Amino acid sequence: MISFESIETNRLLLKAVDANKLAEIYATCDEEEAMKLLGFSTREEYLADKAKSDGGFVTYDRKILGFIMVIKEGDIAIGRCGFHNWYHVHKRAELGYAIFKENYRGHGYMREAMPALLDYGFNKMNLNRIEAFIGPTNEPSLRVVKKHGFTEEGRLKQHFVYDDTPLDSLIFALLREEYFQQSGG
Repeated sequence: MISFESIETNRLLLKAVDANKLAEIYATCDEEEAMKLLGFSTREEYLADKAKSDGGFVTYDRKILGFIMVIKEGDIAIGRCGFHNWYHVHKRAELGYAIFKENYRGHGYMREAMPALLDYGFNKMNLNRIEAFIGPTNEPSLRVVKKHGFTEEGRLKQHFVYDDTPLDSLIFALLREEYFQQSGG
């Protein structure tokens, strides 16, 4: 018998199911039992979900691909950049970067890394959209994305918390077609 962490409401019992729990169900239950337990009406629904489970839920899971930023002269690692919240099936990812060492900020390292990062995202990862969520007062990051052709699309109110304070994020995006128009590729 498979046990679930549950939450009760007036009329419902909500069972917690994560990737590990689904893997357990598919490993221990026969098809009929799993269909009943998970609420599938058809064998096709069952098989589609089982395939996602067997594949590690890549259609649900968000992936990360990052890079350590290293200054060649002196072989000094100063930060990271890359992609997170990568939705492979939707061909989009969120751009993230940080220069960890204060004394290396403001020297154009991120501006220098950005063309290679964008090229990698659009050409190697086959992304259609690269997103960036940036705090409205983060002027260095705002300059970097604007310089590289990102378009501001809106604002997410209280999107992240920093030092226990909810802060907004500005949404920026660069589409594949825009990138290739700008880069001449």
